[in-house]
Amino acid sequence: MPGGVCSSVQGFVDRVGPRCCEVVLKAFGLRHRVFLGGAASATFPDRTDEQLASLPAGDRFSVSWGGAYFLGHSRFLGQVSATMLADRMAASAPISEVRSLAPQQPVGTPNGGNFFPAINRNHMFLKITIPWLGLTFDNQSPLVNEAQITSIPPFGSVYKLISPVRFSRSAGVSNIASSLVRSVEVETCQVKLMELSHIVASVNLISDENGRARFKITMKNESTEDVVGVTWLMWPRPEADDEASQGTLELNRDTRVIEVSLNRDIFFTERALVVSLSRPFQTDGAAIAAFPSLS
Repeated sequence: MPGGVCSSVQGFVDRVGPRCCEVVLKAFGLRHRVFLGGAASATFPDRTDEQLASLPAGDRFSVSWGGAYFLGHSRFLGQVSATMLADRMAASAPISEVRSLAPQQPVGTPNGGNFFPAINRNHMFLKITIPWLGLTFDNQSPLVNEAQITSIPPFGSVYKLISPVRFSRSAGVSNIASSLVRSVEVETCQVKLMELSHIVASVNLISDENGRARFKITMKNESTEDVVGVTWLMWPRPEADDEASQGTLELNRDTRVIEVSLNRDIFFTERALVVSLSRPFQTDGAAIAAFPSLS
């Protein structure tokens, strides 16, 4: 099937969406364009699946974010990651919502009229980490992205930043960079939900011994582009940072194989490999594959 999806990973397909993200980050007085791939999970606590299938015109409902993680690379800043701050989202974030732009219809209108187009506005609190600087930043005011959407899931819609957001330094080592960079600013941020197509991925177990599980990850580019940048990562994210559970690379037309060694203790829950295009932004490309279960 497209994207290497099979029935064993359908549960992940229903719970997590691969995304690509293009950010202009201002640091050191310079603007840095960062391309990231990642994943996020969202639910609609006020609506059942049946209700989502026949939303009436003029309706609005909330969005609850379960997690979000992005990983990418900048020519000057090196690796950059962004992690959703779940505790701050729960305590401080204004409600993310989907709001129909269509006028509410009179009682008796078949199916309540057409819900779409609609505006989806999301409020996010994030931790931005730049390992090369040894610094971490977070935002006190929410990052607000929105898009006009014509379906749920909102394939094809590009979410854009409402206004720039400052991220203040929250942690890091004491070095020259820490004395020079007390904050960074996200000037623009575009996010797009990726359809499961044009990338094929699989995960196979090589060995399981001495507390480590070794896997072979295979990825192939079947897009219209001869070379694409992708981010691959484990989802859900491990509770402790593990560089072996993520990476960025370029895929040409050749099948790419990498091997990773992971702490087997993290497989107390099912985990998936999520692969998402990080660039080019204009096309879709993503895959989800299940990590084999460990006995």
